[in-house]
Amino acid sequence: MPIHSRLACFCALILLGFSAHAAPASFALSVDALTPNQPISAPQALCVPTADGKSDKIEDVIRPTIRWSGAPKDTKSFAIFMMDPDVPADFTDAGKEGKIIAADDARQDFFHWGVVDIAADVDVIQGGLAKLPLASGRELPNDLGAAGYVPTPGQYGGPCPPWNDARIHHYHFIVLALSDNVTVGKDETAKTVFARLIVSPMVLGKATVVGTYTLNQKLRAEGK
Repeated sequence: MPIHSRLACFCALILLGFSAHAAPASFALSVDALTPNQPISAPQALCVPTADGKSDKIEDVIRPTIRWSGAPKDTKSFAIFMMDPDVPADFTDAGKEGKIIAADDARQDFFHWGVVDIAADVDVIQGGLAKLPLASGRELPNDLGAAGYVPTPGQYGGPCPPWNDARIHHYHFIVLALSDNVTVGKDETAKTVFARLIVSPMVLGKATVVGTYTLNQKLRAEGK
């Protein structure tokens, strides 16, 4: 099986709740201004809808404040990821006039953000301009950075699904409590580090919050 297929399988298992690393009942994550399973607010998105039914990219992206509590007592560091499992596997028709990406088209896991080595005594990542440095942790190269959607490879980038996509996108904010700091290989990315960590005994707990977003004019008119 190709490496990208294996990574997608790993992530899909986690998102479906089959991880071997179940979080302690008290380990919880919250994202400011986000009600679980509800739309992410426009200021925290990378792209916003336009009057003609398409979209524009925001220049000064806002990183949300992310908080967690109840981590396992032996936690030595935290890692945070934001990923979207609803990104089209084929971008040929993305953003093209007269084309629709069907809701049941093949999808892939797409990482908007990854941060490792957040100190064990930290329980919040403060929001603000995404281009500003974090007080703790190091950002990993992400898929948005690789595609040139954000100015630096590891910068946080909010939702930016194709405006002609008929599927609602689900954005998973994930915090991992880890038994050590993370060794990152020279060419590793948020996606590869997550895939490696999530099957590792280093993971002491996991907490997740999901938000939704769409730029599809019809879906937005339906309140989705």
